[in-house]
Amino acid sequence: MWDDEDGRGGSGRWQVVGCSRRAVLGLGLGIAALGGRPGWAQSPAPVVPLADTHSHMGLFGPTKSATFSPDRFMAEGHVKLVAWKWVPDYELVRRGANGELLPPPAPPDPDRMWAATEAGWRAMRDSATQAGVAIVLGKDDVEAARAGHTSVVLASEGCDFVDAALERVDAAYRMGVRHLQLVHYTPNPLADVQARPTQHGGLTSLGRDLIARCNQRGILVDLAHLTPEAAAEAAALSSRPVIWSHSALRVGRHFASRNERLLPLETARAIASRGGVVGLWGFDQTAGYRLSGYVRLILEAVEHLGEDHVVFGTDMSGLRNWTVLRHYGDLGKAVEELISAGLPETVLRKIAFDNYARVLTASLT
Repeated sequence: MWDDEDGRGGSGRWQVVGCSRRAVLGLGLGIAALGGRPGWAQSPAPVVPLADTHSHMGLFGPTKSATFSPDRFMAEGHVKLVAWKWVPDYELVRRGANGELLPPPAPPDPDRMWAATEAGWRAMRDSATQAGVAIVLGKDDVEAARAGHTSVVLASEGCDFVDAALERVDAAYRMGVRHLQLVHYTPNPLADVQARPTQHGGLTSLGRDLIARCNQRGILVDLAHLTPEAAAEAAALSSRPVIWSHSALRVGRHFASRNERLLPLETARAIASRGGVVGLWGFDQTAGYRLSGYVRLILEAVEHLGEDHVVFGTDMSGLRNWTVLRHYGDLGKAVEELISAGLPETVLRKIAFDNYARVLTASLT
């Protein structure tokens, strides 16, 4: 289940962090075997700010609440920066008895999705403001989050609401949105979607225009849920580094569900080669149903992509109960296990915060 895709073992990249890949992954297995917190309790973990590149906290799933307070929820894991994502096509996503995606129950209505998304962003913005949580608008706000100011990036999982002139992208920017994912699960006029029949052959001309508009405006482009062909084209087209905010690498893994959501290693490397980053989620099958399995996902991704191209992308609350990361306290525990596995603090800081901060800042400036 955890074998390398090519079966040849690591490339020795772990030498840059002071230990071999075999030794680090061996320590990860040891953590899994113990089933508890290993050595971190004897040697307290350094306090580092954490960032999450994909979260639905308080919006859907088990954390949904009319009284949800983002500051308290984020404080459980010392999380200081979150890409907080509305889902425009939320009402259209349906799955069958075996987990397969079903056709949308009604034709997608961009106007309706835009109205719902606008209202969602306003509610999120109000919730953050009432809790004293900052909305990231520029690079100074990212640095404030690094310094300890709890902050969120208004974002969207999908741009199903776009109009032909892309005026709604401009309107989203004026509302404070700084992170846009092109597609989710519903077919749209921008690009092909994972787990759906292809209809565009990659990006459309409107999709290419949207990427250019985001680059021009100062919005981070998120490629999650795109087909490999569309993602590779988008990464090459963007003038700024891009992000694949959440899933896991397809390195020989096969699962009963969500298999179509795994990211091919070749596509991940194309994103990394352009300075981009890849976020790792907490889906329980991918993580082997254990927090230590999530730690191992992180270690493997660093081995395959390098320490500058891996981030936390938990999909908080979006995975419902099918996750090893139920709240941000679990993410904090994962950080402690990464330290116990021998990950140097310099590398940890990149994965935990700096890599997302870098690509976000590159888009904002």
